[in-house]
Amino acid sequence: PEAQPSGVVPPTPIEVRGAKHIAKVYVFCPGREVQVQVNKISRHRFANAKEAEIVIGGALDGPNEVQFSTKKLEGGTGKEALSIRVYLMSEVAGVMPIKAFEYQVKEDGAVKPFGTENFVVDAATIAKLAGK
Repeated sequence: PEAQPSGVVPPTPIEVRGAKHIAKVYVFCPGREVQVQVNKISRHRFANAKEAEIVIGGALDGPNEVQFSTKKLEGGTGKEALSIRVYLMSEVAGVMPIKAFEYQVKEDGAVKPFGTENFVVDAATIAKLAGK
């Protein structure tokens, strides 16, 4: 039965034209589920994890939006540390990734259940990515 078609048409993926800058979203969320959306295109879900995923569509020149939501998982205390970051990756050998966005809470800190924040890719950031 599980191999039979469901009769539901899967959603059509959003067309993404070439990414301007390669970006990764990194989340450290012991005891929590974190959902992150970058530029209203790239959706990511992390649960009790320390992982990074490529941002679909990458980062754009100018302002970029990061939306996130957090919730405590069963077995979590709600007092664990939390980190959500977006890194810009260079295509030039030897150039380190640039931390473009960070939301971080130390142990016992108050974690926002959701939020919308921004980061900007400006000319100085683009020059660093190019190794200049």
